[in-house]
Amino acid sequence: MGSVFQIVMRILVDYHHHALLVSLYKLFAERLGWTVYIPVGMEWYDNEYWSIGDIENSNIRFEMAKQFLLSPLLPPFTVKTAETPKLEYAFLSDVREGLKFDVVLSSVPRRFVSYEKLVKDFDMKSKLIFQAGNNFSHNCSHIINVKNLLTSSNGPYHYYPAPNKIHYHQEFDLGLFRPDKRCVVKSVSNFQNFMCKPDLFSGLELSIPSWRFHSFGAGNRETLNSVALVAAWTRQTGFVWHVKTLDEGYGHIIHNAFACGKPLITDTRYMTVYHQGDIPNTACSLYTPETIIDIKDMSLEDVKKEVLRRSDNYDYYSEKVYQKFKEVVDFDREFIEIKAFLERLV
Repeated sequence: MGSVFQIVMRILVDYHHHALLVSLYKLFAERLGWTVYIPVGMEWYDNEYWSIGDIENSNIRFEMAKQFLLSPLLPPFTVKTAETPKLEYAFLSDVREGLKFDVVLSSVPRRFVSYEKLVKDFDMKSKLIFQAGNNFSHNCSHIINVKNLLTSSNGPYHYYPAPNKIHYHQEFDLGLFRPDKRCVVKSVSNFQNFMCKPDLFSGLELSIPSWRFHSFGAGNRETLNSVALVAAWTRQTGFVWHVKTLDEGYGHIIHNAFACGKPLITDTRYMTVYHQGDIPNTACSLYTPETIIDIKDMSLEDVKKEVLRRSDNYDYYSEKVYQKFKEVVDFDREFIEIKAFLERLV
């Protein structure tokens, strides 16, 4: 294939997570100048070149495929605009007529197999990358052939035996996610869809009636329909509530919060869940006693007292959070390392 930087490359990237797609566009289109394609149209699903995962119910699989493959249902970022000049739709009919990709990237284990089939059936000679943003099991049968692993999750990087692999942080817009001294200090916001432990959040809200509490996301009280709005509310809030009892791979919300200098209210019991529970999640490198309020051994009253205490010296704690982000995350430095990874594609 030659150097991946000598010519304009075409890459087909998976779409299953909005923030992930934004990060892939920033990497491949904005930084490298490649043309980024996303699969569109149910032909991908009907011909088994796109799959959603190991879901037995065929009706659920079909409805989920429609959500990610039909352009009228795609979120705003996936619609080609002046802000995304290098984003293109890939219809399977285009592939049949000769469209080929230099690189094909999957971010779902089951879809890696589908893309292997795509590359083989159309004799593309494409390099295949598996992007792990979640802690996918390194024993998963769908990804046993992965040779190039681009992962923002610690678990797969530590355990998966890919000959070419790199750990990185998914990039987002630091012009949007930035500190703002004009924020409402006495406020707490949740940005996680289908919030875990909502009763605890409500309990804290009732215990501090003079504070503002917001619960954004699907299944919650309020919704936000763009990255710009998520960033605006993150900048405006005082504390970010992220008590997640599910697996956390990369942690978009957490990294967004730290980039804005927002102290995090979280429960670290659920931050080392991979394999035997001995691998800290990526976001754990941001955690110190001064950057987070770890509620794992705290009563509701204890949480209330700690939030109030930190609000009295908010600038100090906010600066600690932001400085920790700057210490841990450097998108420019990591880009140099990613370029070396891409030059080594197997």
